[in-house]
Amino acid sequence: MEINGKTWQKTADSLPQSAHGIRYGLSVSGEKNLNGNHFAHLEVGGNGVHYWDNQEYNEQTIKLSAGYKFQNSRYAWRVTPFAEQNWLGGSRYNRVIGTNVSYSHRFNNNFRLMLSSGQYWKTYHDEHIASRYNSRTPHFQTTLFHTVSPRWLSYVGTGWNHELAEETEQSSIRKSVHLGTIKTFPNGLGMRANLSYARRTFDAPGSLVYHFNRKDHEYQINTSLWHHKFTWHGFMPQLNVRYQKINSNMSGFYSRKNLQWFISVEKQL
Repeated sequence: MEINGKTWQKTADSLPQSAHGIRYGLSVSGEKNLNGNHFAHLEVGGNGVHYWDNQEYNEQTIKLSAGYKFQNSRYAWRVTPFAEQNWLGGSRYNRVIGTNVSYSHRFNNNFRLMLSSGQYWKTYHDEHIASRYNSRTPHFQTTLFHTVSPRWLSYVGTGWNHELAEETEQSSIRKSVHLGTIKTFPNGLGMRANLSYARRTFDAPGSLVYHFNRKDHEYQINTSLWHHKFTWHGFMPQLNVRYQKINSNMSGFYSRKNLQWFISVEKQL
């Protein structure tokens, strides 16, 4: 590709990759009533993806969170510290620690508002990566839920975060909007769809090739489909499709498309 009159050749590692594998995950969470409206919350989980034909991109994550929740018939709020460890290609990649605070208010039987905020710190294992990408990220999100009917829920919301990396060129503000719906039908068919758009603006101009601030437009669609007649001992298979498109003003490096489809199996205890 040619940029500013110069020809740049992508290395093999930077070219688009394809792989086939299996995605897995297990999460266990619970709440214990301490007294009246007071609850203790605990969640332990792990997930990952294993590619049998491109194993250097295998990912694993374990996460632990514990916190406190107050709840009554109209509103609830929760404070939840958490810690997370991530591996890439079998090696430690980064760890994340932080705290989330959320507030939910039910206006009536049809509308509920949820606000969430917090901050997390991301630390990379590799010293060279850490010197550029270690970061602190405050974030805020709001979502309004509408119960259209007992079988139909819709929602719309906005999000904001500011990733403050060690290298200002890698720091960015991300503003997003999202909407979605979850619906089940009397015949047992169920579906979930989510659409989101985000604009990510970086804090400082590039220093290597593009000498201006990077700006990305991110589009994402997630859909799931299932049917209760395929349930086996409480295990529910789902067909999922995920599509992501990023349009960047540094298109030679950061514009891309990604399409995934996979079967997931879930069971709620």
